[in-house]
Amino acid sequence: MIDRAAASIQGRGCLFARRGFTVVELLVVIAAIAVLLAFSVPAFRRLVSDGQRTREMSAARQMVMAWNTYALDAKSWVLPGFKTGLPAFQENGDRIPADTYGGGTTIAARFPWRLAPYLGHNFYGMYVNAQSKELDKLRNGDREQYLYFASLYPSLGMNSTFVGGDQERYGFLPSPPAQLKDLHVKRLSSIRRPDQLLLFASARTAATSDDRMVEGYFRLEAPRLISQQWAEMYDPAQPASFGNLSARYDGTAVCAFTGGSVDAIRTDLLRDMRSWSNAATAPDWQLGP
Repeated sequence: MIDRAAASIQGRGCLFARRGFTVVELLVVIAAIAVLLAFSVPAFRRLVSDGQRTREMSAARQMVMAWNTYALDAKSWVLPGFKTGLPAFQENGDRIPADTYGGGTTIAARFPWRLAPYLGHNFYGMYVNAQSKELDKLRNGDREQYLYFASLYPSLGMNSTFVGGDQERYGFLPSPPAQLKDLHVKRLSSIRRPDQLLLFASARTAATSDDRMVEGYFRLEAPRLISQQWAEMYDPAQPASFGNLSARYDGTAVCAFTGGSVDAIRTDLLRDMRSWSNAATAPDWQLGP
């Protein structure tokens, strides 16, 4: 009797042993998991990228609405893109002092602090995704450095040469030659193609104190001005290759137009100068001699 019970237990033990995984089965499972990860990781990254693009598009809409509100308050005169001698104000209404770190005049020349009142001084309307973390660091640091650097690295740069004017790009000359007289848009009423004229777009720069690349900058350079300014190929490692434009969303950049439309557009389509200049009549338009 005892022998039969022992034999029965031994049989069941053998049965349990046979239920274990073999090396081959384990390898099959590991391979299946690897395949699933190969598909899921890119999908997850795409999901994250899509979310970031959506947030940036929302910020772009807020910025172009604020820009239009400024123009309505200014009787159709548009926000100057880059110009010294203009006032800029902090959240509490105080004017940014001239002796502020980096120079209050330089801070006010850039558009962010002059656009900020029309965003309720919410800089997170201009600094999104990775740039919002940069803004957090600035806000928690030295106040004067915050005022300065917040004017430098918004997520979207401005087409200041052709919209609003840029004094470092032939804008605001006291006696401009004929070819520069209408270089930049000055009033809403002068815009010929509002839904085609680029205002803001995803930007990046390596113009930082430690030479690192930042996904944000206040100024964009057009493909052409008096000659071709963009390289033949977009280089993700060289911001200047495409005028500080950042194609950070699968080869596209978030673009906001003066008419209010916002879209993610491929870099090759943004070579067309009719998207940049109100005066452009052809994709390869540039200032003549």
